[in-house]
Amino acid sequence: MKGGVSAKLLEEFDHPKFVNRLKAGNEAAYRELVDGILPWAKGFIKKKYRLSEEDARDVTQDFFQRILEKIDQYDANEGRFLSWAFQILRNLAVDWLRRYKRLEVVAVDPLQIDEMEPSLDDDPATKPKDDLSPLEKLPIEVRMAFLKLNERYQRFLGLMLLGTPDEAIRKVLEIPNEGALWTLRSRALAKLKEEFERIKSTKGGQ
Repeated sequence: MKGGVSAKLLEEFDHPKFVNRLKAGNEAAYRELVDGILPWAKGFIKKKYRLSEEDARDVTQDFFQRILEKIDQYDANEGRFLSWAFQILRNLAVDWLRRYKRLEVVAVDPLQIDEMEPSLDDDPATKPKDDLSPLEKLPIEVRMAFLKLNERYQRFLGLMLLGTPDEAIRKVLEIPNEGALWTLRSRALAKLKEEFERIKSTKGGQ
């Protein structure tokens, strides 16, 4: 695992203090992790599993999101943090090869954020499927969760749904670097999942 990652970073990321920062939800620590191992992680799965640049980007996106979601499950008594993280990356790459099916993406203007907002006067259920915006095609619970997010998360996820390239998202939202972009992506997706589960739980209790 040392190829492409300095010994100093390996030591830093495996240190209990750094792991505790991650578990505490420290965004600076998360950005440090992304900046430190993103190039290596993407390069590794491209070479090892022969993934395209786009596929490798998607897998590494899932990788950092999964770390954020599962960090509390990490137990130092069971091994080094980066070994634990590496296993997540490998499992995701294998799952990708086994199950992933590419979907056709309709070309749209990536800056048309207004199209992401459902209209109260235009019920998606009555519209032809091809006329629906990317947000309207999502399950109602996901759309409800989306509308509970803050404006920045909504704008970011809206751009993601439209298939906007990372560089364009950074420009529109004035995100300084790739590490900050990945942090925003992980936080937005985690919050969307939290709101979605809350809505599902509320409906289930009725």
